[in-house]
Amino acid sequence: DDPAAFDRAFTRFSFNAALLIHTGADGLLRINGGRGYQLPSLVNFGIRLPIITPSPVPIFVAGSPQIDPVTVWSGEIGYTHPLGGVKLEATGFATWTRDAIASPGDGLQTELFLSPLPSLVARFRAVGDYTTYGVELAASGSLAKLTWRANYTWTHTDDRLPPVTLPIPYALAPRSTTPLHKANVVLGYDIGPVTLSGVARYTSPTRQLAFSPTPQLLLYRVSDAVALDARVGYRVTRAVELFAAGENLSLAGGAAVSPIPADRRVRAGVRLAL
Repeated sequence: DDPAAFDRAFTRFSFNAALLIHTGADGLLRINGGRGYQLPSLVNFGIRLPIITPSPVPIFVAGSPQIDPVTVWSGEIGYTHPLGGVKLEATGFATWTRDAIASPGDGLQTELFLSPLPSLVARFRAVGDYTTYGVELAASGSLAKLTWRANYTWTHTDDRLPPVTLPIPYALAPRSTTPLHKANVVLGYDIGPVTLSGVARYTSPTRQLAFSPTPQLLLYRVSDAVALDARVGYRVTRAVELFAAGENLSLAGGAAVSPIPADRRVRAGVRLAL
């Protein structure tokens, strides 16, 4: 590309707006929405990565100076109401993404360049639109020194993107790779200077895009997972806390929503509050 093609400037208008309506003494209705933009990264613009293939002509994956910011509209409506000692929440949400950017996959759509040497180039492109919508239900409360919170989310995605049948042309498939169900349970307990907390995280099975050793872009199945996290802390003073924490103690392979099995992590440290 001509270096002058990268001399670009973007001017976009984004906004957020929210409306809160008290319904009775305790209920609260929340309506909010807005428009934002995902700016292309320097990788989307200027990457130049050689691809190892048996082709006699070199093949490169490259960015494109013609990529524009991605437009994202979002909307949300939620209702909160206490019931005794329990706080109940229900939320519906939706996002509309236009001209989403994707990296090239297989069945490459390439451009031929003859200078300085013959080469084929597959580019990052704006490949289409998709819509994500769903519902979240949550409840929280406390009992003596025990606090708790639970939430469940159902998410669905519709897209107008290149197909994911082989060969997969672009590494973007939100409908196939977004988990349908997620749920979390969080518990906390204080015993004097000692704080205990735990989290159970459930994610339903899904699929994720990754390159095989061949290499070939494939959709790999990711199993459902229940990951368990825990943390224990000891307050030495009001400003100093010693803690130990573990993530994915159940060693659930799909906890990271990746075809690469998630690992277990344990750490300890000192927390200082100034």
